[in-house]
Amino acid sequence: MSSYDYEHTDFLNDIFNEDSLTIEIAADEDITTALDYISSVEGEQEGTFTVTFHFPTTLSPTEETALDALVAAHTGVAPTQIKLHASSVLTDHEKTATDTDPNWSEVGGAVTTPNFFTPNVSNCKGRVVGMVQANGTGAKLRVREEGSIPSGGYDVPDTSGEWQTMQWFAPDSPTAGTHKYTLEGQLPSSGATVLKVKYVAISLLEFY
Repeated sequence: MSSYDYEHTDFLNDIFNEDSLTIEIAADEDITTALDYISSVEGEQEGTFTVTFHFPTTLSPTEETALDALVAAHTGVAPTQIKLHASSVLTDHEKTATDTDPNWSEVGGAVTTPNFFTPNVSNCKGRVVGMVQANGTGAKLRVREEGSIPSGGYDVPDTSGEWQTMQWFAPDSPTAGTHKYTLEGQLPSSGATVLKVKYVAISLLEFY
């Protein structure tokens, strides 16, 4: 386990909220190592708080930079309420993307009806979790609703050919109706030549 310490003065308004920080880390595409927990200790004599982020493994330099930036921008405001409505498996076994930019490979999918679970689909996002493997930079993943073109996706980090957990939000809200949601992968024209995923699921989360 690895831990990273910050003083309360490192945060934007000199305050912090552990629930908000947990959500912000989960949503940060540059921090792919899952957070174990956050702890804080008050230094009564010094009048300071030390906030410690605990991760199962050492963060990469990119992840450390992202964590520094996240702390510096954190407002300390309590989190928006989030309700989990449903979860769908996109792929439960290993799939490989072989297409290169500008083409995409289908590596998983599910059919579901978001508005069956809530009428407020415009307030919902899909959170993707699973495992990914790449041997270089430039690979991408995205979730497509039917024929729509997603406004963004996930930039896969170089995992040096090792399996690594991933967690990211599909940027677009779903729409009403029954749709096929496809997980697609893409290799760059130069860079990573291997992109694999497994144990991938997507959760329908409502923010309010």
